[in-house]
Amino acid sequence: GTPEHPHDQVYELIFAKALESYYEIKNNNNQVCFLFSKTNLQNLHGYKTLQDFLDHSEYALKSIQKYESVRGEGYVTIGGAELTRELTKRLNLTSSQRLLNFGSATGGSSFQISQDYGCEIVGVDISANMIGIAWDRALSYKGHRIRFEVGDGRKMRFSPSKFDVIYSRDVMFHVSDKTALLNNFYTWLKHDGRLLITDFCCGNTPFSQDLIDYARSGMYTMTPIQEYAELFEKCGFIEVHVEDRSDLYQQYCQNEIEIAEKNRMNPNSKLTRQELDECVRQWKLKYSLTNSGQRRWCIFEALKPSVSFYEDDNNEQ
Repeated sequence: GTPEHPHDQVYELIFAKALESYYEIKNNNNQVCFLFSKTNLQNLHGYKTLQDFLDHSEYALKSIQKYESVRGEGYVTIGGAELTRELTKRLNLTSSQRLLNFGSATGGSSFQISQDYGCEIVGVDISANMIGIAWDRALSYKGHRIRFEVGDGRKMRFSPSKFDVIYSRDVMFHVSDKTALLNNFYTWLKHDGRLLITDFCCGNTPFSQDLIDYARSGMYTMTPIQEYAELFEKCGFIEVHVEDRSDLYQQYCQNEIEIAEKNRMNPNSKLTRQELDECVRQWKLKYSLTNSGQRRWCIFEALKPSVSFYEDDNNEQ
């Protein structure tokens, strides 16, 4: 967009969050500030921004309802509460730590981590629909140190070294510029801070038309596993550990297909038969793409080093 073509620009939401002074002094999450930025118009299947696209497609309110009908209230990622608990055991969390839950969705994992470990949690998601639900549910969790923000991780800013841990579930495949986001994670983590990400990668097998259509429809960017791991190292992380746990994903996916099929028989379901049929179809497609080796589900763990050689080098210049 240019001054000559003002209609080529839109206002994009950078963040919506509770004012920290109200949160820290009064434990009041209800004083919310918004930051918008003028940006060039994008064309994402007819939508103007990534947030707009997601809130009208994968994370529309009906879609969120479909996920939660299978994975449990508060969960839109695979495995629900059970897998969240297994993964967070790896993080050695304590009540004195601050955790960024990046892609916190409707809040289930944040509430669970807070109950299990007592740490302070900041939940961020680009979807205003999901954070709106999380804000409503947070009213029932008095005394827990949790706050939720709408934000685009590529553009929002936290203070350097703000978090002890960053935890992110199946988010990065929505992001084409993964390096920019990983650089932000590196900046936001304290030295010795831990990063745990699960995400979808592409396999080494030839891509079918089903995979191509799946990726295009969701605007997904899936990176080969080894190339993905190297991005962490390029951004300064050490002790990068990668597990291809597509087998575990398939186990949960099969369980969720069975739940979705049972839901079709439930006359009291809030979803229509057509919506439930679509839910089963989507889950079976995801299972098939993973089973064929085209789509892989991986766990990435990494550390920010005690002494950042990158920062030392910059200071010497």
